[in-house]
Amino acid sequence: MTHANGSNTVPDRALHGRFTSHVLFPIYVSDVVRSAAFYRDVLGFDFVGFYDYNAAGYVTFWEGEQPPIYAGFLAGQHSFGLHKPVSEDQAQAVGHGKFYFRVEDLHAHYRRVQAWGGRPTPVRETDFMQLFSVDDPDGLTLYFAATPDDAPIDPW
Repeated sequence: MTHANGSNTVPDRALHGRFTSHVLFPIYVSDVVRSAAFYRDVLGFDFVGFYDYNAAGYVTFWEGEQPPIYAGFLAGQHSFGLHKPVSEDQAQAVGHGKFYFRVEDLHAHYRRVQAWGGRPTPVRETDFMQLFSVDDPDGLTLYFAATPDDAPIDPW
């Protein structure tokens, strides 16, 4: 196999760190408070809180004079954050991208999203998963999916 650097030599894995199960994926939003309510109430993510830099910790309710720049969430064992853009590159990322989340009961999650004001697409089925999508307040597409036990592959 030819490697990214064009050689046929296998890279020495001891030369780099080992990966952990943690992946940080920031979601840039135009309004952290508005988006946090949507991700918590409509989509059902576990809300960690708004990060208050003055208090050096998370708070459940934001009372600062300036809007928060970060809200933390949990999706199962994985954490992610909603970030206010602080650069032009980050501002251009608002509303762009796609994220997939695996859920245990896709149809129950669909009903929840719909009942709490989300506008999910109809559930689609492929050979290896069932899924639906919903756009957040900035237009970012979030997919929720489940893989049947008899699927030929597990994409997760």
